[in-house]
Amino acid sequence: MGRMGVSRPWRWEPRDVAVGAGASAVQLAVALTAYFIVETVTEDDYGVPPSAFGFLCLLVAAPLIVPVAGLLFAIALPVPVHKVAAWAVRRAGGPSPRRTLLLPAAFTAFAAAFAALWAVPLALLGAGYLTAWAWLTAGTVPPLLAMARYRRAEAARETPYTRLGIWFHAFGATVLLVPATVGALALATMGGVIEEYEPPQLTAGRLAGEWEGPDEALIQLDADGGAALIDAPMGPEGEGCQGVGDWSIDEEEYGYRDAVRVTGCGDEQFWLIAGTDSRPELSVLVGDPDVGDVRIFLPRTP
Repeated sequence: MGRMGVSRPWRWEPRDVAVGAGASAVQLAVALTAYFIVETVTEDDYGVPPSAFGFLCLLVAAPLIVPVAGLLFAIALPVPVHKVAAWAVRRAGGPSPRRTLLLPAAFTAFAAAFAALWAVPLALLGAGYLTAWAWLTAGTVPPLLAMARYRRAEAARETPYTRLGIWFHAFGATVLLVPATVGALALATMGGVIEEYEPPQLTAGRLAGEWEGPDEALIQLDADGGAALIDAPMGPEGEGCQGVGDWSIDEEEYGYRDAVRVTGCGDEQFWLIAGTDSRPELSVLVGDPDVGDVRIFLPRTP
């Protein structure tokens, strides 16, 4: 292994690519699991529970998509960074123990440099540049360490790992780490480390006023209980309503959260009180509960 690295410093060894891709796939599976759980716990679902069919599709598609995504990420960052960092450390010279100490620092430095380049297209697509750079850098280091670890292990056992064996290790790590992530986040939620979303408790005084939605739809909630609607979705099909009615706070329609009951155009609609105390929202699900469209109304600013 060492001889190949010296004689052909820019050659991409298939096992290096496999290790980088496997480690990237494992951390991607863990990251997606954590993201899904945190988003579910901390964000408002607007009264629409996650689709069981969508979750099933995710479970079926993940074993196919995650390895491919891991491979693409490894080719883009960990593998080239590993080659450049290892070459730079060899050029620095010195005994092998010194190289061992320099390698992690070189990995981190070159990972940050390469990530700074890859963060540019992500920033152009709308992601924050510093956020993208930080995540790419952090995501590059574990595969780099895994590649170095496999090389040391191969040198010790004097037998190279097969690519199938490497992917088998990645599968085993995923099977262990994903449930561990779920358990850790569940404990963090129960312990209050991750705060569950709580809808705001708004008084009638704070709800009174104009609420503006998509396509210039408007709901005016008067302090005396009257309501005026302009293109506001009403009824089962969410047809635009032009008319007047009344409104009240309903604390039992959805059980676990308050809603605003609005009448008009011969129909009534329940708008969930959503958002946060500092940025309140009114939301309504239009159409089928499984595939419907959530309309968000915000307080109208002068």
